[in-house]
Amino acid sequence: MAKQRQTSNLTEQQKQFVKVLDQISYGQSSYETFRDFCELSAISFVGVFIGGQEAKERLERIHSKYGKDKIVLFGKAMDILIDALETEYRDFLGEVYMALDISNARSGQFFTPYCLCKMMSKMQLPEDLEKMIEDCGGYITVNDCACGAGAMLIATVDEFKARKVDYSNKLFIVAQDIDLMCCYMAYIQLSLSGVAAMVVCGNTLTNEQREVWYTPTYYLNYWTCKIALRNLKEIRTPENVKPAEVVEALPKPDIKVIKDSSGQFTFDFAAEIGAVA
Repeated sequence: MAKQRQTSNLTEQQKQFVKVLDQISYGQSSYETFRDFCELSAISFVGVFIGGQEAKERLERIHSKYGKDKIVLFGKAMDILIDALETEYRDFLGEVYMALDISNARSGQFFTPYCLCKMMSKMQLPEDLEKMIEDCGGYITVNDCACGAGAMLIATVDEFKARKVDYSNKLFIVAQDIDLMCCYMAYIQLSLSGVAAMVVCGNTLTNEQREVWYTPTYYLNYWTCKIALRNLKEIRTPENVKPAEVVEALPKPDIKVIKDSSGQFTFDFAAEIGAVA
């Protein structure tokens, strides 16, 4: 028996998104199409910064599965998602995922409604947020060890926006989930939000990490340097150790300048991230 969709509570843009996925889905399950959309989108984002043969193979697999016409429809679905998040910031993908009834019920998967996430973010962040950020060394870190599609983290970014605090430079997010589909959704939405985030696919309880991705803002706003500088300030060194020696001992990102096929110079971050995607 086919699962019953509950799309009546979706926004008009979410319903448009579902219609486009239905056009792509012809002959296969909604779950498979939704998963492929999320994987294609996430790998496309992260691949810009890390490249790598595995990322390329994953993209080619999806492209060959659908063909040019349906890949164009995936792009249309992404356009709807981007427009929707610009209109109203919310857990767009998580709500669609639950409405299509394709969540993993065996894992007890149920996403917190976004209205509750917004309430919790308002309660958790202090009134003088800017002072807290200053006291913490210029930015704060928010961690969700079972992030789902990232609703709680999206609500945190939303609260930063409401208070007119520069979240792209003063907020670092760590999102982790054991379900790869959830990681895809969280990564896409956090990337589109313009926040620096590390998304980890793995088991929080056993400290297992299968894949680790960084959002575009992490690279574009030099978060490797921000984190390293704050860590350096927190290091207490013996009197006989010079600061220069501490700096030299810190792990150094292996960022190389390379020339692409067009002759333009760019940065290669692959060695810094390791086995990502």
